[in-house]
Amino acid sequence: MKAHIGTGGSWHGPANQILTVKLPAVATTTQAISVTPSTGRVGEDVTLSTRVTANHGTNTPTGTVRFTVDGQTRTATVVNGVATTTTSFSTTGSKSVTATYVPGDSNQWSGSSRDGTVDIRTEATQTNLSLDPVEVLAGGTIQASASVNPAGAEGEIEFSAGGDPARVPVDADGSASVELPSDTTGEMTVTATFIPADPQRYTESSDSQTVDVYEQTSTSTEVTVDADPVQAGQETTLTATVSPEAAAGEVVFTIGGQTYPATVSGGTATLEHTFLAAGQHVVVADFSPSDTDRYLASSDQVTVNVESEATQTALTLDPVEVTAGGVISATAQITPAGADGQVRFDYGDQTQTVPVEESQAGTTFTARSAGTGTITATFLPAEPDRYSGSTDTRTVDITAETTRTTLSLDPLEVTAGGTVLASATVTPAGAAGTVEFTAGEETVSVPVGADGTASAELPAEAAGLLTVTATFVPASPERYTASTDSQSVNVQAEATRTAVTVGTDPARPGEATTLTATVTPAGAAGSVTFTIDGQTYPAQVTDGIATLDHTFATVGDHVVDAAFTPTDTGRYTGSTGQMTVHVGTETTQAALSLDPVQVTAGGEVTATARITPAGAEGQVHFDFVDQNQPDQSQTVDVTDGQAVATFTAPAAGAGIITATFIPADPQRYTGSSDSRDVNVEAESTQVGVTVGADPVRVGEETTLTATVTPAGTAGTVTFSFDDDDNADDSLGGDENGGSGREFTVDVIDGSATLTHTFPAAGDVVVVATFSPTDTDRYAPGTGRTTVTVEGEAVAEDTSVSLDAPDAEAGEEITLTAEVTPADAEGAIRFTIEGEDHLVPLVDGVATLTHVAGGRGSYTVRAQFVPADPDAHSPSEAIEILTVVDDGDPGTGPDPGADEPTTGSLAFVGLVASLAIGAGSSGSLGSLGS
Repeated sequence: MKAHIGTGGSWHGPANQILTVKLPAVATTTQAISVTPSTGRVGEDVTLSTRVTANHGTNTPTGTVRFTVDGQTRTATVVNGVATTTTSFSTTGSKSVTATYVPGDSNQWSGSSRDGTVDIRTEATQTNLSLDPVEVLAGGTIQASASVNPAGAEGEIEFSAGGDPARVPVDADGSASVELPSDTTGEMTVTATFIPADPQRYTESSDSQTVDVYEQTSTSTEVTVDADPVQAGQETTLTATVSPEAAAGEVVFTIGGQTYPATVSGGTATLEHTFLAAGQHVVVADFSPSDTDRYLASSDQVTVNVESEATQTALTLDPVEVTAGGVISATAQITPAGADGQVRFDYGDQTQTVPVEESQAGTTFTARSAGTGTITATFLPAEPDRYSGSTDTRTVDITAETTRTTLSLDPLEVTAGGTVLASATVTPAGAAGTVEFTAGEETVSVPVGADGTASAELPAEAAGLLTVTATFVPASPERYTASTDSQSVNVQAEATRTAVTVGTDPARPGEATTLTATVTPAGAAGSVTFTIDGQTYPAQVTDGIATLDHTFATVGDHVVDAAFTPTDTGRYTGSTGQMTVHVGTETTQAALSLDPVQVTAGGEVTATARITPAGAEGQVHFDFVDQNQPDQSQTVDVTDGQAVATFTAPAAGAGIITATFIPADPQRYTGSSDSRDVNVEAESTQVGVTVGADPVRVGEETTLTATVTPAGTAGTVTFSFDDDDNADDSLGGDENGGSGREFTVDVIDGSATLTHTFPAAGDVVVVATFSPTDTDRYAPGTGRTTVTVEGEAVAEDTSVSLDAPDAEAGEEITLTAEVTPADAEGAIRFTIEGEDHLVPLVDGVATLTHVAGGRGSYTVRAQFVPADPDAHSPSEAIEILTVVDDGDPGTGPDPGADEPTTGSLAFVGLVASLAIGAGSSGSLGSLGS
């Protein structure tokens, strides 16, 4: 602090002087440190504050207070003399705090400090345990739930109940639960202990509860009835006694599938019940405890005997002896008289139920079968709980009913092998069964129809007297008796017939033929004796047929007799047959076929003669007559019914071929003949025309060749042109001194050649006409072709496109030249600063790979060098190759500058020396300086 003191008249110093005095800083006091809350908790904020006061004066100090506590430093600004800060602690205990005041102006205020303590403690927790249930059956489980206060306290709850403890994390709401087993009976203590995750922050706490663990108690149930036996329809009391007596619950009585519940009171449950039916009734009592956890269920049963009033049934029958089919009357008398109900009458498989009226019931039955019949009457009470049933049985004697069988036969005379219709009539008509018809060894069983009749066809196999018997066999011998009847029929032997046929007509001498005797009926067994020209030949009959293979030696008519002798003369009669066989020579037929029927001169004709019949042996004489050639003939043996000859047709014209069969045995076969026409044509020729040059140019010689086939054909070829402009008189005219449009040339070794010059361009049709020397052997032929005559050759224009990309010095790049049209063959000569490199074209493209030299601009020339200068013209393209320094931003020298630049280009890649155009060096060098 400075003080300025003014001078008065008494001041002896110089006038207008100022005196500066420096005062000391004002002392301060740091008050006691205030802690809020007074007792802090681990992890919770604690507010520290202190007040700084001046020891003198009224001014309030300014500056900051530095709080040092538990290794931490907090600085707070003094506001109105107070400095406040907030901190927290991770451990418990008494923590020392120092508050040091640091003045904002040390000339004005002096510093001060104050020590204090902060008490940090753990927070107490409280654990509350609840159990459900508090009584539990041994072996069950207890639901234990615990809640921790404060709810934010993190950690686990350890539940223990005598066994191994179980730890469960505390939920966000401060709760945890677990299921604990109750294995032993008695009082069980359950404890829940909270174990904090941060023991510095929260304390442990616990709570305990007890639960009663009990075992289930067995019960027993006994059911009794107050009377035994019980009368049907009378009420009786059923009692179920349950022990222990304290077991409350319900007893369900089950009687005849019906249930009746009753409440247990004082250990007993009762039921008043009326049994409606007599007999033994099982009563079951099932006890169900109200407290199923404490008591077990139990049951018991008793059999109740229920009696009804006895009845008596007396049965009488009328008559007691009856014939099968008769009627039996049955009457049942029921006592006591008041018993209502029905009587069921049983007789064999017949049953009838009749109501009881005035103590009796009656019905009738038909006595179906002989023997002893039993009828039973059974009383069925309407009130079985009031009356019992009863029964009675009686027997009756039943005799079988007599039957009669009457037999009739149709016809009474029959031929052996025929049948007899046997008809039997059985009386009475309702008698069911079968009739057995017997005729000799044959027996046929036929069911009796509803009208009492039965019929059967019986065979009559052998001649003589045949006895037929009909026997009725009843289906129910107890109902009807058997009966029989017999009749006789006269059986005569069956007549036969024999017919004779021959296999071939006419037959041929010396050739076997088959004689057949057919005997009817076909089943007649035996033999046939054939008689021919006084000779006999026996043959066995099989399936009505007897055959004889016979060869007639002479021509003429021969009588054949056939006599049949049956094996069973009692069954069949004998018979004979006759026929006349005609024997003569056999006519043959020759059928001629040609292949081909139209043939080319010089070709062959195959003649085939087929002889029928196929067995005819001999020869065929073939004659080929043609006006243009000498006659030809061949004689060929017949093999397998045919003969084949081949003739040559040397010249064109019409001919005829005749085939004549000459039999080896004229007595056995006749001769025969056939003819066919043959048309022989001249052999056709073909002429092919070819041109030697391609293309053909105006004024240039070219060779025209005519090729004649077949190759051995002699003659001349005349070349002619359809365009007068292309007739070259200087080459000579035809042999007749024509205009010069035709040129005749001899054929030598199958071809004729003409050297010709076309004077004008255009399409010219060249015709080559062949004239054969031997017109009988060959036909003329013509060939033609169109010749396109072109003017003088003019090379096709080409163009070159060149791609020379910019490059950096030392960079490898590719130069590409493309030629149009793409089919132009040849090479590209790349020229850079006088250095040539020849690269062949591939599909119209040539490429050259090189490494750029120094910075500069270079002229690149790509010149197309055609492989065929007559076909394609040369062309070229020029590009400027710009090379910049490595790393140059891309700007090169001014392409228009007059001053040349220096540098070098090093080329790498494929450089070829081609033998087209100008020669080039095969080496790579440096371009530029």
